[in-house]
Amino acid sequence: MEELDSLLEKSVEETLYNYHLVTTSMYDAKGMEITENYRNEEDADHRVSSGSGKAELFLHDVYIAIVMGLGYIFTRYFLTE
Repeated sequence: MEELDSLLEKSVEETLYNYHLVTTSMYDAKGMEITENYRNEEDADHRVSSGSGKAELFLHDVYIAIVMGLGYIFTRYFLTE
């Protein structure tokens, strides 16, 4: 029991750090910062995109249709006498 108490006291004294990534920077081979060259900023000439195209959305819709079709078939099979 005393060991647990000492562990609890030590844990209270420890400093907690936030390990989440807040900012990031990119550097070239010479050590110059090049972050601004690759920053996604939306303006009239450049649209920011998430990278998910119509092909991925189509395959997702096909997958949902297959699941719904199987659900309908299983429901009809198990609920009919």
